[in-house]
Amino acid sequence: MRYSLVAVNVSPDWDLAEYVTPYKTYDVEHEHPSAPVVTADNFRNLVGGFVILDNGKGYWLHRPDQDGFIVKKMLTVDESELDPVIKGWGSWSEIPVGGTSDAELFSWLVNYIVNHSVFGMPDPKVFDFDRRLRAFSPIRSKLSPGKISIYRDLGMRIEDRHTAMKPGRAFTAMFPEVEHKQVIMFVDSFLQKFAKRDLTLSVSTDREAFKLAYSGDQAPMENIDTTWTRKSSASSCMRYDFEHLKCHPAEVYGSGDFEIITVFDSEQRIAARCVVYVAHDSGVPQAGPIYGVSEQALDMVEHHLIGRGAEIRNPDWCGARLTAVPEDVHEDPPTSFIGPYLDVEPRTLDLSCDEKYLVQTHGGEIDASNYQGIISSGGLQCTCCGDRIQEDYANYSEYYEGDCCDDCYSENHFFCEYAQESFHVNDSRTAFALNRRGDKEELTVSSWAVEEGDMFVGCTDRKYWHIDDVQYCEWDDEWISPDSMENYFRSDWDGELYNNEVLCDTVDGEEVSRYEINEDGSWKINSESKWYKEEEEECTA
Repeated sequence: MRYSLVAVNVSPDWDLAEYVTPYKTYDVEHEHPSAPVVTADNFRNLVGGFVILDNGKGYWLHRPDQDGFIVKKMLTVDESELDPVIKGWGSWSEIPVGGTSDAELFSWLVNYIVNHSVFGMPDPKVFDFDRRLRAFSPIRSKLSPGKISIYRDLGMRIEDRHTAMKPGRAFTAMFPEVEHKQVIMFVDSFLQKFAKRDLTLSVSTDREAFKLAYSGDQAPMENIDTTWTRKSSASSCMRYDFEHLKCHPAEVYGSGDFEIITVFDSEQRIAARCVVYVAHDSGVPQAGPIYGVSEQALDMVEHHLIGRGAEIRNPDWCGARLTAVPEDVHEDPPTSFIGPYLDVEPRTLDLSCDEKYLVQTHGGEIDASNYQGIISSGGLQCTCCGDRIQEDYANYSEYYEGDCCDDCYSENHFFCEYAQESFHVNDSRTAFALNRRGDKEELTVSSWAVEEGDMFVGCTDRKYWHIDDVQYCEWDDEWISPDSMENYFRSDWDGELYNNEVLCDTVDGEEVSRYEINEDGSWKINSESKWYKEEEEECTA
């Protein structure tokens, strides 16, 4: 830590006033041969030190802040530091004793990093995660639940001022070399551990309950580990409203043979669902896959099923009845019905003798392995050209809500690597990113990637940019693209990004925002358009 003094309000009656130039900056000698710099308390406030004044002589100034000087603290860079993050944060040797800490979060972070070797670096001196955590001292924010507060640099550590951030931003500040997808995984793990959602579980056999569980508003997605029994809600082909049909395909489960287990969050959004066949001859409930948005929601359904002794790993739905809802009521006998893709074998059905139900059976005439909400006997038909296609060569298009042949599908669709799905060309969007050389690249991505995914954000320039190439302005609540960064600055006070329209220059050479100036309330502007504190105004003889 080094110090300098700015003579902003030195009285002409002071003993050494004749050797001082108003508003001039004087460095406090860091290693004077006669006496070192003296500081007090953990805040490293200057008590006294030697200063060379205008006459070229050195003087010991005791409490210069009481003689009209503004004391400025300057963090020093430890050139011997090998870890680049710690080097940029501040000198390790100058970290004060004490400070706010969170032992539980610290221990969890250490275990998380140790158990995820992808975070490791070949040389621990370059990736010293333990010292980084001790320097930034992350804690769970008490003012903003779900956020992590850190000391952004040594100066804030000395002043014991934490900054609350979203978990991903805090983690990136401490470990900038970690890939974005790993940051997402960290955020999910953090939220699951320290910010669990308020969830409720409901069980019903009503048709409307099946419809709601499938097509209701979905809770926000987290990254989850998927298996056959635990799936992501985002991968469900039946999660749409199917408004073009007379009812939702999932409603046919409301025959009395099935029940729907639904998990809601605090805003009554769907967090998980599971269809269970409850009329099996054994009396044991036969559970289909659980679809969910988070590990917490999936666990909630799984624990409920285990408590009921349900069969989860090898369910048998043979003999289960679904309500028969003909697509065309005038067709006799009906051959096409409204129905869902069946997650559990057998995926074929036969129409019951009374034509009220579709019964799951091996080798049935009705195929229930397609996704458009219509199940029927016989072959499939291309939605675009009308040609008949075999099931193995059919490509389902969400845009057309039907199957397409290979030629029609390839002509009208493209693969979005960010969504890992194919989309209709009308769902394409233009986005931008910086390549490895820092050059701007134009990308063709899906509407899902820019509107629902987490890799692109809309910026103030009305363009979509990759999340890794933009910066967030919390005050404007806007993302700023590289093309627009020239219109913004980062405040020397709170480190946040602000528009140049609110830039204020202080007499100390700092760039701050007008909002920060106004919050303090004691700042004024001088004839040179520089801001100063009212009590620091230059005195005139």
